[in-house]
Amino acid sequence: MIYLFMAAIVPNLIPKVLVVGAGPVGLWTAVQAKLLNPELPITVLERYDNYLRSHVLSLSSRSFKGIPKDPRLQALVKEFLTTKNVKTNTIEEKLEGLAKELGIDLQKNVEVKDPRSLRAMYPNAKVIVGADGAHSTVRKEIFNNEIDDKGDLKYIVDVKYEVVGQGKRLDFVKGVYPTLKKMGAIAQEYVGREKEGKTAITLRLFIDRKKYEHMQDANFKHPYTFANEELIHEEVSKNIHLWMNIKAQMGEVRVPDSEKITVTRLGIYSSKKVVKEEEEVTWCLVGDAAFGVPFFRSLNNGLSSGTALAKAIVRSLLPEEGIIDRKFRLIGNLFKQAVLGPFVAYSLYVRNLAKAEILWARIKSLALSLLLWFVQISARVPWQSNYWTEAQIRVLQN
Repeated sequence: MIYLFMAAIVPNLIPKVLVVGAGPVGLWTAVQAKLLNPELPITVLERYDNYLRSHVLSLSSRSFKGIPKDPRLQALVKEFLTTKNVKTNTIEEKLEGLAKELGIDLQKNVEVKDPRSLRAMYPNAKVIVGADGAHSTVRKEIFNNEIDDKGDLKYIVDVKYEVVGQGKRLDFVKGVYPTLKKMGAIAQEYVGREKEGKTAITLRLFIDRKKYEHMQDANFKHPYTFANEELIHEEVSKNIHLWMNIKAQMGEVRVPDSEKITVTRLGIYSSKKVVKEEEEVTWCLVGDAAFGVPFFRSLNNGLSSGTALAKAIVRSLLPEEGIIDRKFRLIGNLFKQAVLGPFVAYSLYVRNLAKAEILWARIKSLALSLLLWFVQISARVPWQSNYWTEAQIRVLQN
């Protein structure tokens, strides 16, 4: 009786679509579903009050193909692509604002330990989406955590810090190449855009498994800093300081105590299934809950999958008489959408995307191994012309 009363006076609080996880991919999926069908009641549940990750990412324009032609969403995409290197929590903040504007019910500080309990809490829900990350509870409880292609490709140290003014990348020929030879390791640098007089920079060092295990407690919730440098592997610490000192010699002014040091395994995995029908409810996985790849491709893949899933959700919830609505009879998708069904089409899309991205990740991993071999060999040959002298290194390491 209470449920019927609430449904009558506040229909948006009785959702047909539930999204578990209000990170960028969960919000991205919910926002697009709402834009495609403004009357569709959607609730998004989030464990944390604030999104915790602040990785600097480079987004691909291909990740935004096929999105609704809504000016608000288009403006956000333009902003993300113009910024080039954008923080994940910035993406989340922008999408959260649009979600609220569209009337999506966003509930924070809600931890979903038993996904099946959502059936009793939200009896009108027809679709429940697991957008709850790599350690997805929905995947574990509903899909039995069945994983394909699982494995670690590389191990990394990420050093995130801020500099005064607009940061600049280290010149490859004059700075990066001789530094890599001295470090005997591969490093990558990601520079954001100046905001409030500061620029966020991420230095990524590829390390071996032994160094990773030495520092495995350094995660994004509890990062290391230079204040507890004794916890950082000695060789890793030397390489970090070498890189930063070279940047300082070239005019970079680091914001004191801004560094956050974490380690990560760059792994690959994919869920055997991403859609499951259970007692008149369709469970779906999207983003890192569905599959994950390294090299900053996970979020891009999550955005692409979110677009496909939003269309499948809206298509599946159309009334019977709307089954041949022209909006969804797109060339190339007609057979999948009308004959196979929207969620089967989504499953095929994610499966093919995961296979392609995992193959590409393996190729990138091999390329990095070959690059490391080349750097180490070139650091030993006697006819080097581009290198740091021992005198320069003594200055830079102090």
